[in-house]
Parts: sequence; C-alpha cells; structure tokens
Amino acid sequence: MFGYYQYYIHIKIEKAQRLLEEKDVSVKEAAYRLGFDDQYYFSRLFKNKTGFTPAEWKR
Repeated sequence: MFGYYQYYIHIKIEKAQRLLEEKDVSVKEAAYRLGFDDQYYFSRLFKNKTGFTPAEWKR
C-alpha cells in the first residue's frame, strides 16, 4: 500500500484538506501549520495528490 513517507504525506494532505475548508485559514497558513517551510512545494504536492491546487480546494 504505502511506504512510511507516502503514508506520512497522505495524512498531511488529508489534514490540509480539512484546514483549507475553514474560512479563516489561508493556503500559506495551512502549509506552515503542517510543517511545510515552502508554500509552493506544499501547493505542488497537494495538487499532485488531489488533482486540485489548495486555492481551488478552498473554493
């Protein structure tokens, strides 16, 4: 199924999806809350895993 790293990323993306559904949490804030130093890396990873950018998911 998942290797350790892939499972870890899967969990982080699920948490990001929930965070982004909150109106007061920006994409940048969600990235930092989840431990990503680079918002752009977070956005690329999120899109790769979900098919949506974080901003698209937020809408």
